[in-house]
Parts: sequence; structure tokens; C-alpha cells
Amino acid sequence: MIRNKVMIGLLLCVARLVAQGDKTFSIPVANLKEWSSSVVVTMNATILGNSGVHAQDADCEMHFGASVEGNKGDPDGFVFEPMNVCIENFFGSPKYVKSQWTNFGKSLANKSVRATGVPRIWPEHLDTGDNPPPSNPHHAVEIHPLATMRVGSKPYDFTKFIYAPEAYEGASARIPLSHPH
Repeated sequence: MIRNKVMIGLLLCVARLVAQGDKTFSIPVANLKEWSSSVVVTMNATILGNSGVHAQDADCEMHFGASVEGNKGDPDGFVFEPMNVCIENFFGSPKYVKSQWTNFGKSLANKSVRATGVPRIWPEHLDTGDNPPPSNPHHAVEIHPLATMRVGSKPYDFTKFIYAPEAYEGASARIPLSHPH
């Protein structure tokens, strides 16, 4: 029942945007059906590039542009967004060092990954110009928040980063996100 409601909601959102006439895009129905069975999805992708670490007043994230294996949507890019990397220490680091995050992002260029997170349709970046940066390819789908990423045999778990910082309005408690391993 909940899955059907999610599917109907996604389809109505897409229909409403298409009816507005100013933006068109497609997402294969098979993807919507798969994603409606769970809030969290896992996919194989190739990282195209990364943004810098965004400031806390911007969104406190780092964006990874990606090409997802088997995706036939239009546009076909994806963006993976781990939360709160502007305030969270890099994995295993005892203190915050921004360059650890930017070096990590650069190290992922053209690498195959297995990413898990929450898919969202976000059609503000359907056309990001003639030469979009690798961190922000033309896309209609984001994985936001990114929960985990595996690069080869190395896992990266971003689930502890999924919370609203004290400085943000609204919820401030950390909210756990369960996901398959």
C-alpha cells in the first residue's frame, strides 16, 4: 500500500512538472518501481568529478557527479550528496581537515563505486549549460543523502553524517538511517 502511494506521488510530481511546460525529463518507470519499494536504493556508478566542500550556510555538502550503470533516463547524469562534510571529520581523522575531503573527492574521479542512499527527483539541474562541471552533470535524480559508498573493497559510511546541525532551523537530533550492507 505504501509502495503504491509513493509511486503515485512520484508520478504526480513528474506529471505536474511536465504540465508546467518549462522543463521536461524522463525517468524509466522500471527505476521508479524499483525505488518505490524502499526509501534507500543501491546502484553501481562511475564518479565523473566532485565539487569542493560547500560552506555550512550553502548546504555543507560535497557533490559527486556520476554516471549510473544501466540508467537510461534523460538527462542521464546523477549527483551523490553526502551531508555535513563541512563539519564532520574525514573517516578516521581525529580533527576536521577540509583538504582531506577535497583530496578524497579528487581520488574518486573515473572510479567505479557502489552507492547507497535516498533517491530524489530534483529537476532544477536538467540543463546545467553547455559544459557542465563533472560534479554537476545534467541530471534529474540525486542520491541525497548518500548513505554509503564502496570503492573497490573500501567502504565509506556516511550514515552518521545524516542529521540537522544545531545551527539549522528545525530538527537538531541525529536521525539514524538503516540501510542494507
